[in-house]
Amino acid sequence: QALKRFEESPTDFDLVIMGNESADASGYQVGIRVAHKLGQPVVTGVKGIAIGGGPDYTATFERPVKSGVEEYDVPLPAVVTVLDGLNIPRYPSVPGRIRAKKKPIKRLNPERPEPKLEKTRLEVPVTEAKHAQVLGNGPEAAPAVVEIFKQIGVI
Repeated sequence: QALKRFEESPTDFDLVIMGNESADASGYQVGIRVAHKLGQPVVTGVKGIAIGGGPDYTATFERPVKSGVEEYDVPLPAVVTVLDGLNIPRYPSVPGRIRAKKKPIKRLNPERPEPKLEKTRLEVPVTEAKHAQVLGNGPEAAPAVVEIFKQIGVI
């Protein structure tokens, strides 16, 4: 549904951030294909992001290479794929945790919506009954088996 919204109005976003590669095949394709579909610039393998302001409204993306770091200044909106480790979590300080414990918590009790599905009936489909016929026990069943093979055209 999000892609449909983007197709209807492809500039309702400033920045689309995606993972760099898939976990199964490492194809590196999704970000590039989405950017192409949206008609927006793309930068892949990003390890740093800085959003600029002002009339040009650009973003600077850093991507590591063997010789150092490449920087790309890209106008927004844009699509970017990021590498693992881009976001380093910030842990709250002890005073921050104490202040957070004192904040009131608003508790809500949402009502369960009315069910929209209703089972009216359950019918077991009519099937042709299959049964097994006992032709005999041991060697005495052999003539009956030969007769059935003759009837079905195997012998």
